[in-house]
Order: sequence, then structure tokens, then C-alpha cells
Amino acid sequence: FAPSGKPDFSLDYGRPRGDMCAPHSESYGDFYCQGGELHLVHHRQGSSFAGIYDNMPAEAPRKDFMLQASMHSVGEAGSYGIVFGMPGPDDQYNFLVEPRGNFQFLLETAGQFTILLPWKPSPAIHKGENTNLLQVIARGTRLTLLANGQTLASLDNTVYSVGLGGVGAKAMDGGHAALHSLDVWVLP
Repeated sequence: FAPSGKPDFSLDYGRPRGDMCAPHSESYGDFYCQGGELHLVHHRQGSSFAGIYDNMPAEAPRKDFMLQASMHSVGEAGSYGIVFGMPGPDDQYNFLVEPRGNFQFLLETAGQFTILLPWKPSPAIHKGENTNLLQVIARGTRLTLLANGQTLASLDNTVYSVGLGGVGAKAMDGGHAALHSLDVWVLP
């Protein structure tokens, strides 16, 4: 699925952003920009993930949307992916991939994870340090997960009414991920 037109919301690390590109460290991870990408390095000690999250502007899509991120792993450890919030600040979906070619879909509520789709291999996921284009399409109550243009899974969203509160990216389980861009389109 290829969206048409300019994204309604975009984070592009090919264009430097002073607020996120200044190197900094937190107890859970390190963040820095290099080569037009934001690097997220997860520290395993007592933390669930290293990630970024931007709240959507008030005029952002709240119902039918497509979220797309261009990311890759640096090394073979951990997992990485995209997150999107619906509707509260402590509630978000996590679409994760591993460098070994597996994917998983989780619901995170107040720091607790519920597995909606367990780890599953897919030939659509590029292995190792190769870039993956991860997409989530929300239409009504239906969520569809894609990697590199191929559908991985489709499921009904029975927990929340579909709406988009924020978007982000993360590295987990000791992973190091690089995010090139993250875009959101409103769907007709």
C-alpha cells in the first residue's frame, strides 16, 4: 500500500532536528543522530524500552490513518518498531520486529504488555541490519500490519475505538535501532 500526497504528520531525521538530535542519555537508553537517522539504543537494566513519542497535533487524524516508519537494526540484538497511542497517554500499540525476521503486536496499558499477536516469522521482514518499511493501516475497527509492502496480519481492534493520539518508535530487549523517518497520512 502506497499513500498518495504529502504526509499529514512527519518526523524526518534526514533533516536535522535540534530537539531530538542532540546526543543524550537516560537511564533506559541513549539517543543520537547520525547519517540522517535517529539512533535509539536500549539499556536492558530495569527498563522496558528506549523510545521517542510525539503527541499528534489537535488537527491530526483521529480515525482512519496510515502510519509508516523506515527503520533498521544496528546489530543482531533486541527488537524495534513503531508505537501509536489510542486514546490515553499510557495506552499504546506496539508493532515490533526482530533482526531474525519475526514480528509481534502488543498492547501496552500503564506499562503492562498484553500480547495481541505473538512472535511469528515472516519472509516479508528484511533480516539483520537491512531497512524495513513498517506500516499500520487503521480503517474503522480494522488494523492491518505491513512490512515492506506485504501484509503480515490484520485484526479487529476490540479494545479501543480507533483513533490516533500519538506516534513514536522504540528499541527493546537490548536492541539498537535507527529511525530514518516516520509519517502519518489521513485516509479518505
